[in-house]
Amino acid sequence: MSVRSSIKKSAESTAKTLYAQPSTELAARIERTKQLGNQSSAQVVLEAVDFWTLLPPEAHLALRRLEAASGRAVMERAVQHFARDLVGLQYADAQNRVVQQMLIPKSMASTTSEDQLLAAADKAVRRARSSK
Repeated sequence: MSVRSSIKKSAESTAKTLYAQPSTELAARIERTKQLGNQSSAQVVLEAVDFWTLLPPEAHLALRRLEAASGRAVMERAVQHFARDLVGLQYADAQNRVVQQMLIPKSMASTTSEDQLLAAADKAVRRARSSK
């Protein structure tokens, strides 16, 4: 069953209020998700809708086509790939922030040797630890 067909929209939907009756499976996923983030069901749904509406139309179409052509299992694999990419981006972002916060001494500006860079990094870490 597609996500689209599992949500029954109410005729009373407005721009500010939306009523939907999720499938049992979706309700269970919402319950698990809200427990992970200590959130209400409404907060989980709002975050999901916010994320979904940030996706470009091509992503919406690709997901619908994947599910229609190959079934739910393939779509779940696509979500797993996306999750791995997201975690990778989070790691790269954290790594970039750490690098940006590092002070590079002027004497290192012309350093070309990997050994020199590692020695300088080791020295910087030791200096940071000793200042705590």
